[in-house]
Amino acid sequence: MCILCPPPAASGWRWGRDSDVRRKEDGFSFIEVVVAVFILWLVAAPFVSMFVHSFQACIAAGEETQSLHLMQGILETILDPSATPAATGGFVTHPAWPRYEYRIMVQPHSGVFLDRVTVELRDTGRPGQVISFTTLKARRKLYETASFQ
Repeated sequence: MCILCPPPAASGWRWGRDSDVRRKEDGFSFIEVVVAVFILWLVAAPFVSMFVHSFQACIAAGEETQSLHLMQGILETILDPSATPAATGGFVTHPAWPRYEYRIMVQPHSGVFLDRVTVELRDTGRPGQVISFTTLKARRKLYETASFQ
């Protein structure tokens, strides 16, 4: 008789499982599903966290860029050669962007020909966070022409 061959059917041997052994159903058990979901969560959680933080960073960068462009626009109107900068004193709400407040400070700078112009901008939702731009502007001098007669 061959060792690898099944015994003959006449000996009472049957293909399949015995009735006293619990028959395993097709599919996964509840424990296997829970373990698989847990392992998937362990792998996916860092990626989800990374996506959430990068999305928040993109929004913050967009808001900062918007505020920098707004400050640049305020500063360019001040730096117009025909404009004379005037200090605002306290923070003033921007007319086009009510979410932002700005303050302009003008101080004489080392001599009689320069002014130090500082523009500070803050978000009304975050008053502790202030962005500041400082530049120098030549004072406008009106020279009278002397007439020689």
